[in-house]
Amino acid sequence: MKKIAILMTILSLAFWGQVLPQGIIFEDDFESYPAGTFPSEIWHLKYSGSGTGNQMIVDDQYVSANQSLQLECAPNWAGTADAQLPSTPSIVFCEGYLKGEHENGGPDFGFQNPDIGPWGTAYAVVGVCKSGNITCNDQVLQSCEANKWYHIKIKYNSVLDLCDVWVDGILKGEGIACSTNGEYTILRLSTYNSSNSTKGWYDDVKVYGCSGWSREGYDLGWSFYYPYHTDTQIQNNPFALGWSKNIQNPNPINGDYIDVLTGDVNGDGSLEIVYTENNIIHVLDGNGNELWSMSPGLVDECHHNALEDVTGDGIPEIIAGAKVNSILKLLFYDGYGNLIHEITETEQVGQYDYIKARAVSDIDDDGDLEVVFWRLWGFGPWSRGVGVFDYDSGTREWFYPIGPNIWTLCIADITGDSNKEILTGTIGPCNGHSANGFSDCSCYAICWDKDGNLKYG
Repeated sequence: MKKIAILMTILSLAFWGQVLPQGIIFEDDFESYPAGTFPSEIWHLKYSGSGTGNQMIVDDQYVSANQSLQLECAPNWAGTADAQLPSTPSIVFCEGYLKGEHENGGPDFGFQNPDIGPWGTAYAVVGVCKSGNITCNDQVLQSCEANKWYHIKIKYNSVLDLCDVWVDGILKGEGIACSTNGEYTILRLSTYNSSNSTKGWYDDVKVYGCSGWSREGYDLGWSFYYPYHTDTQIQNNPFALGWSKNIQNPNPINGDYIDVLTGDVNGDGSLEIVYTENNIIHVLDGNGNELWSMSPGLVDECHHNALEDVTGDGIPEIIAGAKVNSILKLLFYDGYGNLIHEITETEQVGQYDYIKARAVSDIDDDGDLEVVFWRLWGFGPWSRGVGVFDYDSGTREWFYPIGPNIWTLCIADITGDSNKEILTGTIGPCNGHSANGFSDCSCYAICWDKDGNLKYG
């Protein structure tokens, strides 16, 4: 293998290249207002329905604590409450609890712009108790009952003008077309009936933005790729090069690739970019500015290869695989470069062996974290395979040797039995080794159970 230069590029849509405000954009549980009043400190009464005095906080209907918001319409005249949103990310979520007094005509919930059109423009809006159904943009999602609370969650993608809807935690509508007329600015709660006066109740509503960059699928843990399917059309938004950085990979043992991952490693609500170059771990912000870098001071090599939350605080730590004088190590750093934990492996370490960790999880449901790792590249058959360490003690719980090199590794319940499996794909260097029936002249998809027993391969 020769030393190579890898061009790391960040491709962004013309207006998607910035990091968005994170976390909760707006929320209200309706507990801070006196019963019998309208919550005018936060909400705007756009339409008064059956009368201003009937749009009020009530303490006889609620999901949590003791109060909810009641909106009562008049025939063909809605009662509405609007909350201005301080930010409007291109991928946005809202959720809350809704209940209708009658099965025909009731509460609406979702994103609107009150200034477009004579009555405003609705984008992703869900109606409860609409002719006996829960609907989104006139699409029926399921039947509904009067006087029953429903938890509604909406994800709206304003770039694609599509929304997804969950009812009581179950995805009921996906890729529902929304209005393309302008942009949303508010969250609106609205009770409407064309022929009768009726009430709707609302509780525990909130709006929050997409984590990290406003790209569907990215989270603040760790992400590899931009996951829109290749046939997804994004109209009039060509990709543009936001910035680029040359990364040198000086260590031939790593092969012709380098790990570059994204994750909110410092808990600031934005994604950072983490990679290793010349045995130095680098952390960049989303615009390519280096926040910090550090060297573990190793005599051999260090290659960063995972971001996982091992401390339980919701912030991923940086995991680096390392080799130091024939000792393999997994080094765990916090988001500021402080070493917080290490696991060592000494058995049969050859000249070209190295170790990687791709997953940290309680795979056997014993209440303790396990580290799923692989060893690869060495010219001895034992050095290639998948294993598990206990995170706290560093004890190797099991190791399964195979002939070929590991290429990917993940944890999932693929059998549907509520137990986690470990899956890997392999590559075949074909230098004449095999173990447990797996030859390094072939490629395999292999699955083990949590205890290292082969299930498929």
